[in-house]
Amino acid sequence: MKESKMDANLFCIQCRDETLHVISYINNKIKSVECEECHRIHRIKIDIVKEFYKEVYERISTKPARMTHEYKQDLNKFLLRLPARA
Repeated sequence: MKESKMDANLFCIQCRDETLHVISYINNKIKSVECEECHRIHRIKIDIVKEFYKEVYERISTKPARMTHEYKQDLNKFLLRLPARA
């Protein structure tokens, strides 16, 4: 799962002004928004299990295509790494 953060100037209801906020993401979906002035946090419910399942499914479903691409690029490197990946 990929977690990231971004800063943005947003209007804070509590501060009643435009302030710097930290926006936290999980897999490109907003998880929370926190005001840097008053530290008010707005959390958004994300089904972590569902996000994890989607990520695992994506990795499994694209594995054959990724392996084919690696095989076509460099057969020797592919064969050397294959036992460790299996």
